[in-house]
Amino acid sequence: MNLSLKPSSPVGDVVFWIDLTTLDAATVIERYAATPKALGIRPVLEWGLVSSWADEPVALSNLSACQDQGLAVDLFSSPEHFSLTLDI
Repeated sequence: MNLSLKPSSPVGDVVFWIDLTTLDAATVIERYAATPKALGIRPVLEWGLVSSWADEPVALSNLSACQDQGLAVDLFSSPEHFSLTLDI
């Protein structure tokens, strides 16, 4: 997968969508972080599974990988999940 953008691209920074519950997510995060315009990631969350996602050790480990790579994490949350989002 080629993640590079043409130098003349009008695209600014990029936030990538990713499933943080997969075992290879840390590798994908590392590849995203190597992209010059990478700003961060947005986890792919299913509305009914937000609370269980936050308790997944692999998801929390992959969040740490984002921090290690200097990527922001963009959490898209509904009002009923705000407190959970803040706990992460």
